[in-house]
Amino acid sequence: MAVESSEDIFNKWLTKKLETFDIEDEVMSSYISSIITTDDVDTDKKDNLKDILQDLLQGADIDALCKEILDEWSACNGKKSNVPENEQSPSHSSLQSINLHLSNMEVRRNSKRPRRAVSPNEDTFGSAILIRS
Repeated sequence: MAVESSEDIFNKWLTKKLETFDIEDEVMSSYISSIITTDDVDTDKKDNLKDILQDLLQGADIDALCKEILDEWSACNGKKSNVPENEQSPSHSSLQSINLHLSNMEVRRNSKRPRRAVSPNEDTFGSAILIRS
């Protein structure tokens, strides 16, 4: 018995999903599948899906459907989302790094070096410089 690939499983799911919207076109299913399987980031894939589905589905929640299609592809393919780094929420390690940096800044701010005592001559000299400015 042949084992189905993740792409085959996804295509079967997609065909059934499109049938729920009275879209029984294998070409449309293949077209959507070709968009999903690219190396583009998910936001680009979602934008492309929206463009296609808006023309086909009047009154449907296009955003929810696009998200569902992308989530199903990720589940079938076993991949994590490839949303650009600047659009992702910060990871645990990056939050730890930020917290460490902030705590180091706090320590530096609280541990200022004490000022040394200024002699009367130095004070007079400093005042003279400030007056000239």
